[in-house]
Amino acid sequence: MTKDPLDSRIMKESYNKIRKQSIWKACFHHDNECSNEIIKAHSIQNNKILNKISRDGNVMQFELEIGNPFGSKMKKEGRKKVSTFTGFCGYHDAKLFSPIENYDYQPGNKEQELIFAYRSLAKEYHAKQTCLKMTQNIISLLDNGQFSEVNKIFERKKPSIEQINYLYEIMGIQGQGFAAALFKYENYRVAFENNMKNKKYHNLVTNVIVFDEEYHLAASSLINIVTDFSGKIINDLTRLDAYLAPLFINVFPQDGKTYVLMSHYRRDKERYKFLEQINKYSIAHKKIVLSNILVKYVENIAFSPTRWEELPLKRQEEINRIFAETTNLKGETLVSFHDLNVFI
Repeated sequence: MTKDPLDSRIMKESYNKIRKQSIWKACFHHDNECSNEIIKAHSIQNNKILNKISRDGNVMQFELEIGNPFGSKMKKEGRKKVSTFTGFCGYHDAKLFSPIENYDYQPGNKEQELIFAYRSLAKEYHAKQTCLKMTQNIISLLDNGQFSEVNKIFERKKPSIEQINYLYEIMGIQGQGFAAALFKYENYRVAFENNMKNKKYHNLVTNVIVFDEEYHLAASSLINIVTDFSGKIINDLTRLDAYLAPLFINVFPQDGKTYVLMSHYRRDKERYKFLEQINKYSIAHKKIVLSNILVKYVENIAFSPTRWEELPLKRQEEINRIFAETTNLKGETLVSFHDLNVFI
């Protein structure tokens, strides 16, 4: 049966309405120096990076289809909007990120690598805060008997008691997951800011991969890789109380090269020792490995419209499909698509 396009539109509008009401707006670095205004900060540098890969002021990014958990498409979006989040006041956004906004990245510069990772953490913290608030708002709607608004999102027109209880259960489980992640992220924040303040950069290890060509993509994210190349578990995402070893990943073109920074805590060096292998691979295999990591795990990623449109339609559809199905694919070995390449 063909889905009524009106139903999809109403569902998307309802989802976006609740999400807009749930967006977290605060300074991640909060202290007594905060300025009053919370701004839309860029997690991927706008003028230096997004401008480089844009066309007519636009870049391409993934967009999950509302109501279709296995649907995704690449969408054109203005570079001034892409990767923004209301996670910093104007003062701290300018002060904290000056070493990477106003200066080119220098391989081996530990301060810059720490700041790149810190911004990835801030973006993900903002996303989890927003998701937690959204689940709380949906539960509030259920508590107040506003079932019609909730069911527009989940495409259920006549909620039964069982359906309502199911929504309570799902929202409760998701809320617990977001709250557990935020508890961990708050600890990460304190550690990062102490290290930044005291200029102690040795607690972060960064694997740097350099391509001698500018590929028109950029990314910034905190991810928790599930398995390594052989299928060994790196992070057990099935347990809320499990110790997780975050990986901070940043990708950007600069001065005729493309840099991939993969940073982790020094205490997690053994878990991520397998990443050291990547620099020993051929250029073609490096691209495949890194493409698997990016498409499976990273949502905050942007591509050049020109380069994307040059890809065959079949390859575009494959990349969209892999991104949409990422939840089901993380349990496999890290590299499960052996011809995947997004370095375009």
